[in-house]
Amino acid sequence: MARLENSLYETLGIERESTQGEVKKAYRKLSLKYHPDKNTGKEAAKMFIEVTKAYKVLSDEKKRALYDGTGMTDVLLADLEDMSVEDHIRYCAQVFESREKLSMNDITAFFAQRDSETADGGVTSMEDEDIRAAYDEHDGDMKKVMRSVPGARAADLSRYVAHIDKLIASGDLQPTEKFQRTRPGGRPGPKRKGGRGPKRVGKESKK
Repeated sequence: MARLENSLYETLGIERESTQGEVKKAYRKLSLKYHPDKNTGKEAAKMFIEVTKAYKVLSDEKKRALYDGTGMTDVLLADLEDMSVEDHIRYCAQVFESREKLSMNDITAFFAQRDSETADGGVTSMEDEDIRAAYDEHDGDMKKVMRSVPGARAADLSRYVAHIDKLIASGDLQPTEKFQRTRPGGRPGPKRKGGRGPKRVGKESKK
């Protein structure tokens, strides 16, 4: 029996100890990010299927226990192997029935509400959490941060950078060379609290 290259927990971006509520929350966030109605990227449909498969196992206590004990997935995912992208979309809609159903209208409404909440140039609490995690994971590389934050669009870049500047100024995030290089125009950002500049690499760091 085969094992997946990445664990199901890694696919959903959660820990093995995550609760069922956290499993569903992660699936909802990633479904929004990769839903074919919203994301037309080459890898989006593939990732949408992968996160659906991961949720299919981890949302079922018996299947999850068997997976935790063996790491095997082929039998557990047998009923999903022949499903098309459209089938996965229908399954996703069944999971998020009623007010949580991920129809095109609901996805549009989600972004409309987010845009309304951030009209002043700020970020939502969910964005703040995702931006911090992506910044740390990618060492401030804004190109990768924008690809990692669910629902991020090109128009959000300046808003996210402004938020990161505030976090750096308050000492909540550490400035990095990658952030300096990949922020719009490559302009230097603010120094972190305490007056020290971004961390440096190479020979300068040894002086």
